[in-house]
Amino acid sequence: MKAIQAFSNLTEFMSEPLQFMQNIAGEKVHTVRMGPKRFVFVFDPERAQEILIKRSDVYVQNRTVFDRIQPVTGKKGLVQLAGKESQEGRLKSRSMFNSAGLADARTIIESYCDDFLNKVEGHSSIDVTEEMMSLILQTALTIFLGIRSPELAEQIGKKFLRLNHLCGLRMRALVPVPLAIPTFKNREIKNLQKEIRDLITKHLNKNAGVPKAFDADENMIDHCMTFLFAGHETTAASLAFTFLLLARHPQYQEFIANGDEEMTLAIYKESLRLFPPAYMLAREATRDDDLLGIPVMKSDQVIIGITELHRHSDYFERPDDFYPERFHNKLKHPLAFIPFGAGGKSCVGERLAYFEAAIVLKKVCERFRIVESSATIQSEPLITLHPLAQQDLQLLRRKGDFHASP
Repeated sequence: MKAIQAFSNLTEFMSEPLQFMQNIAGEKVHTVRMGPKRFVFVFDPERAQEILIKRSDVYVQNRTVFDRIQPVTGKKGLVQLAGKESQEGRLKSRSMFNSAGLADARTIIESYCDDFLNKVEGHSSIDVTEEMMSLILQTALTIFLGIRSPELAEQIGKKFLRLNHLCGLRMRALVPVPLAIPTFKNREIKNLQKEIRDLITKHLNKNAGVPKAFDADENMIDHCMTFLFAGHETTAASLAFTFLLLARHPQYQEFIANGDEEMTLAIYKESLRLFPPAYMLAREATRDDDLLGIPVMKSDQVIIGITELHRHSDYFERPDDFYPERFHNKLKHPLAFIPFGAGGKSCVGERLAYFEAAIVLKKVCERFRIVESSATIQSEPLITLHPLAQQDLQLLRRKGDFHASP
């Protein structure tokens, strides 16, 4: 009976991970047998801090998860690295997000955003998920790879989005078929991966030194794959969620349109709190440990449930409400809000994500009022949490005369 229940738990978690975690989140820690392994689910910031920062050497990347997304990140891309390799790669990447790098990125983001605004003006409605994916992928291709060719961007973009979706399905599969076995989907994954890498390699051969931070790095193509994945999908998803929330709470659009930077940041953070693209962080215990009173055994699968942690009533009043003003005050715990992770494996593109989101939100809200068309916000957890397609919004041209700050 125990084996049947363990398999049932695993099936439930893999098919509906968010619902499964919501069902067990009444406890700050929940231990359960799933399949052949023991899982420890963590929903409180104190233990998250132990796992991600204080004892990160004990709780390492969960290879079961990261191996399944290798086709989209590259085997040696930054997100896959550990130890010294990870530290060196993260140090290199910081130069891409310094003040000079962000100044260059601003020009790129504003240009593409203006093109997007001109394209959608006059449309009765837009699919906000599709439009944000397209917009942010274009900015990522130019910021990270210097690709300014619409044709090449479209080629890589379509292939990359399809590959990303297929790898997301692999991550949620109970027992994914090894890629070495030539099933129809496995062949599609390998073909897409090769085609994208070939396009990137051809482009880099013509444009030596792009991106400069990883010039001459033997894993350049893998890093490029990682930057495309981390540099567009999470930002695009979070922006789509933000616009969907703004349509339901239109009073907040005025703060953004009038250039209130503090409130704009708070609005974006509140969207990240309610719909964190990185909805869980997966680790594995390298030895037996006592996690603040909870026994953890070597090889236990440790899952930090970010969505439920962000909605914990001990740390957020009215946790399920959209209330950006909460971010005007200091958090009750520094790790109560971790949409980009924390510690040595936190997202290196966090600064760029906030920077890009502020520009896009301001430009859109300056020109348009956003009106909801869809009834509810629908999301899907694959590699990351993202809003489902075909959730339409209306963009109504403002009569007021808003101008972007210089």
